[in-house]
Amino acid sequence: MDVQFKLLQESDSFRDALVKVLRRDGWKVRVAKPTATIAAKHPFVRDETMARERLVGLNLLTAPAMRIEFQKRAVAVS
Repeated sequence: MDVQFKLLQESDSFRDALVKVLRRDGWKVRVAKPTATIAAKHPFVRDETMARERLVGLNLLTAPAMRIEFQKRAVAVS
């Protein structure tokens, strides 16, 4: 399961904090700075339910500063 975080306002500090929290939890993250989009994949997350559970645990699922999209197809993350 791949997840895309689309920041509603471009903010370097928010983006950097989000990336730090995701990486600390084991997510592999790719940042596209001009479009304020972060693509992430977690090695233990197999479906949307598992992704949502992890994001709830990180207090990110209902964050008003971004939109989260769950994608079944692969997003390239290095």
